[in-house]
Amino acid sequence: MNSSALTDTYNLTVTDNPSLTVTLNPGTPISLNPTAEGVFGSQDVGVNVMTTDDKGYTLTMSAATSSLSRSTADSSAPVIETLASATAQNDFPNNRWGFKRTSTKYTDTNFQPMLANYNVPVSSNGNITGSSGETSTLTFGVKLNTDIPSGEYSIAINFLAVNNVAPNLYYMQDATPSSLAAAMPNVHDTAVLYDRRDGQEYTVAKLKDGKYWMTKNLTLAGGIVLTSEDTDMAPGYTLPVANGFQEGNRLPEASKYGTGFTEQEMAAVYNSGNEEYTTGGLLSYYNWTATTLGSGVGIYEDNIDAPYSICPAGWKLPTSRTGEFTEEKALQSDTYQMAVQYGLSENEWLSQTGSQFCSQAGTCASTVPNIGMNGYYWNGELVNDGYAQYATATTSATPNDGANVRTLGYGYRGYSSPLRVWSSQSISRGLGFSVRCLFDDTMQSFSSDYASALAMEESVQLRDKRDNKYYWVTKLKDGNVWMTQNLDLDLDSSVALTSADTDLHSVTSWTPVRSTIDSTTYNNTASGASGGIVTYNGSNSQNGGFASDWTNDYNTPYSVDPGYRYVVPKEMSGPNTNYYDNGDTFYYCTNQDATCGGNSENGHYTMGNFYNFAA
Repeated sequence: MNSSALTDTYNLTVTDNPSLTVTLNPGTPISLNPTAEGVFGSQDVGVNVMTTDDKGYTLTMSAATSSLSRSTADSSAPVIETLASATAQNDFPNNRWGFKRTSTKYTDTNFQPMLANYNVPVSSNGNITGSSGETSTLTFGVKLNTDIPSGEYSIAINFLAVNNVAPNLYYMQDATPSSLAAAMPNVHDTAVLYDRRDGQEYTVAKLKDGKYWMTKNLTLAGGIVLTSEDTDMAPGYTLPVANGFQEGNRLPEASKYGTGFTEQEMAAVYNSGNEEYTTGGLLSYYNWTATTLGSGVGIYEDNIDAPYSICPAGWKLPTSRTGEFTEEKALQSDTYQMAVQYGLSENEWLSQTGSQFCSQAGTCASTVPNIGMNGYYWNGELVNDGYAQYATATTSATPNDGANVRTLGYGYRGYSSPLRVWSSQSISRGLGFSVRCLFDDTMQSFSSDYASALAMEESVQLRDKRDNKYYWVTKLKDGNVWMTQNLDLDLDSSVALTSADTDLHSVTSWTPVRSTIDSTTYNNTASGASGGIVTYNGSNSQNGGFASDWTNDYNTPYSVDPGYRYVVPKEMSGPNTNYYDNGDTFYYCTNQDATCGGNSENGHYTMGNFYNFAA
């Protein structure tokens, strides 16, 4: 008999799991003989990280306490406290200790305090090449005098290294357009990032509006110190103590009955730690003064955003816009843009059916955008009534007037109405609301990778961090990305521009010598107008010259704000016989209204400021 053999093919798939190792070189412990005046000593500790992950790593350290404890069973034994703030070695106080970092990411000039239960970033790298890995050096310093009893003092410090979700991306504060795009290339992709301020973990997602949102509520605790390096505020900004903030740029301590929940201009924070009513994370509530770090106090005009927020640096509160949703307003409304992508109808309402929003008691059709009905907090009462009109998903940076703020609302408008979402609900500023942040596409965060991702002649709208004005930028045929609006930055002699927000290379900051804001009564329709398209007439004779004190001072920075926009009329479908006898098909604009003619496109290009060469 003939025999036959059956041959089968088996495929072996090998997954390349990246390795990660951390090696500690503790060095020699510090040994001191204190004197009455005090003696300083230090010790270098090397921490080596090796990984095969092409996205690199992030190294952090933390401790459960901030003090060095003496090895004794006596619970009342003395301790050596950490520094109160960053301190140079020659100013080191007695009986204090601290550290400083030398790594590829951080190099401290001064010694830093070690805060309890705080994840201190040590180093980060988008890619490690070579077999030796990368070593960071931590220098621990202490100064003692004879007030401290002799003995061995120690602290347990934990080092943690993790592979990044994208190159150089572990903390929310380190996010860039390119790193977020690498981590979440597709709509509804998610990534886990950490807030450098307290180590809290947040899930962020790329939503249908193309932006990156937190899908978990902010849980920043009351009492924490905020800086411009880790929080959405400008360098040098001080949290106003008069509005309930604590000395040293601290949030107010969390309180159930703080006056801030009854007084609209007093900051108030409430951290409940209750996950019962939301899929979005722990319930933390902040009134609008706390949410905007006091920068919203005094803003009473609708559609004007507070400049700063409680969000991590590089992230922001969503914006909201009220009134008729013209194209211009819709483009400036983050809440509207996000909600409309999930089925928001023209009347600003969204039915729960078919949506991906989550209800308070029910399950979610999807975990994205994972917005729960978190209610609100007021004067000792957490309101999570399913029929509450004010079941807010997240507050915004935009006030409605002096008493109210715009929010992304979610819930029932009445007992018999369906569950719906509205993007610009007006609610009292004094109430406590949950907060969601989204990545802030600013002029300053724009990168070459971002530019490469734009299609030819594609436009995006970006915010200038220095004054919160928005500009359109477009990728033109030369392959470069150009502003298609003139710069409108007012040079204020009291505000310094820095290398972090301005094209400054050789210096770290520059404060303009002087600035003149003038011509606010310039009538830009009386002269230089042709065919309804308004242009600057060069001499500005309607205002007696651009500025009475504009001189030929070539060396002094000078700026003048003409105050109004170019008006680019919207073309009509037929002749506008009300204004033109020659059959022109343009709206005729008789003032400096940004939406002249009823169409936002008319105000697309701004005249901006005028600057001399020194400026």
